[in-house]
Amino acid sequence: MIANKNQVTAINAEQGAHLVIASAGSGKTYTIIQRSIALINKKLCNPDEMLLLTFSRKAADELKQRIVAVLGDAGSRVVATTFHSFCLQFIIKKNMSDVRVLDEDISQNIMKEIINNHIAEFYGIPSMVVYKIVSKLQTNSISQLHGDLYEKMIMIKEEYANYKRNHNYIDFDDMINISSKLLHENPLLRKKIHEQFKYIMVDEFQDTSENNFVLLKLLLPEDKQNVFMVGDDWQSIYKFRNAKVEYIVNAKKYFNNLTVHSLNSNYRSKKEIVVLSNRLIAKNKFRSRRWIKAVRGSGGLILFHKASSFAEEVTITASILGKYDNTHSIGVLYRNNWQGTSLQSQIQSYSNVQFMTIHSAKGLEFDVVVLCGVKDRLLPDPYTDIEEERRLMYVALTRAKNCLHILYHCNYGNQKPQFVMECERCF
Repeated sequence: MIANKNQVTAINAEQGAHLVIASAGSGKTYTIIQRSIALINKKLCNPDEMLLLTFSRKAADELKQRIVAVLGDAGSRVVATTFHSFCLQFIIKKNMSDVRVLDEDISQNIMKEIINNHIAEFYGIPSMVVYKIVSKLQTNSISQLHGDLYEKMIMIKEEYANYKRNHNYIDFDDMINISSKLLHENPLLRKKIHEQFKYIMVDEFQDTSENNFVLLKLLLPEDKQNVFMVGDDWQSIYKFRNAKVEYIVNAKKYFNNLTVHSLNSNYRSKKEIVVLSNRLIAKNKFRSRRWIKAVRGSGGLILFHKASSFAEEVTITASILGKYDNTHSIGVLYRNNWQGTSLQSQIQSYSNVQFMTIHSAKGLEFDVVVLCGVKDRLLPDPYTDIEEERRLMYVALTRAKNCLHILYHCNYGNQKPQFVMECERCF
C-alpha cells in the first residue's frame, strides 16, 4: 500500500498530542504501524519506549505481528497490549506483590453465590437476572429500579467488594481503577512510567470509557504529552461497555494544542455504499464533520428485501446466499445473537459465509453483506440512544465492499422501518 497525503502527514507526526479520525476502510491499522516504524527508524524512541494500547488481545497481537514483520527483533520489543493487560503487567504486579487476580469465571461464581444467599430478598427475580443487573451497577439505567431493590443490589455489590478485600483479590474490572489510584497517589511511580514510555498510541479511541481515559491521562506527563489517538466517532458502538464518544468528538477540550488528522479515503467499499453510509450517519447531530471519498469508484450494488416474517427472512437470506459462489466472502449480520441462532439453524453451511452480530463484525470486511432484521424496536433498539443505533447501522453498511443486501420488516400499516426510510432518502 502506498500512503496517501493525509496518511503521510499522520505517519510523520512526531511530538505532541495527535488525534487521527480514521474513517471506515481508510487504512487505520496501516497508519498506526507505519507511524510506529517511522518513530523507531528516526531514532525518536527505542522500541521498548513505545506503548500501543487497544481494547482486544486480537488487535494488540495484530499490531505487534505487523511491526515485527517489518522491524524484526527490534519490533518485538514494542509494547502492544490491552489496557487491562498493561495495568496488570506494568503496574499491579510490580507494585502489589501479594495481590491475587480472579479470572472471570471464578469472579462470576463468587458473585452468584452471594446473590443466591440473598435470593429470597429479591421478590422472585431469578438469580441470573439479579446477576446481570448487579454487574451493570455503574450504568445510568440502574437508577430506574424502584423501592428498596436498588439498595439490595448495592448491598450485593458491597458484599462482593468486601469478599475481594478480605481475600486480597482483584478482578478484571478492578485492574484499571486500582492502577489509576496507584499512579495518582504515587508520583515516583508516575515518573517511572513517564520515563519508560516516551510515545503512547491508542487504537479504537472512540471506545474509550471514563476509567480508560483517566488512566491514559495519568500515563502522560503534563508538560510533554506524546500521544497519538486513532479512532472513528462514527463507529462508536460500545456505550453499553461505558464507552464515551464525547472523548473523541470533543478531544480538543482534553488535550492542549491537539493536532487533528482526518483519513477520508475509503479503500474498501464501492461509491454507492460509501455515499449511502455517509448520508445515513450525517443524520446524527453529535459527530465529527467530514465527507468520505470512495477510492474504488462506482459499481456497488444495494438491494432492499421486504420480509413479512422471520421465517420469510430465512428464505430470502438462503436465496441470496445461493446466488454467490465460493469466491465471494459473505457476512450475514444482525443486531442480536438470537437472530443468528435462528438463521444458522435453518440455512446449510457455506464455507464462504460468516454469521455474526454487527458488534462482532466491526473491523471486518466482506465482498457481500446481508444485513438481517432491520425492524423498528429491533434495529434501532428502543432502549438505546438513537444516535448509537445509527452508528451501529453505519458499521453494518460499511462492512460491504461490493454488494449490500438489506432485509427489513414493515411496521403495522405497512410502514417501512425508520432506518430503511432514512437509507432510501439517501439515494
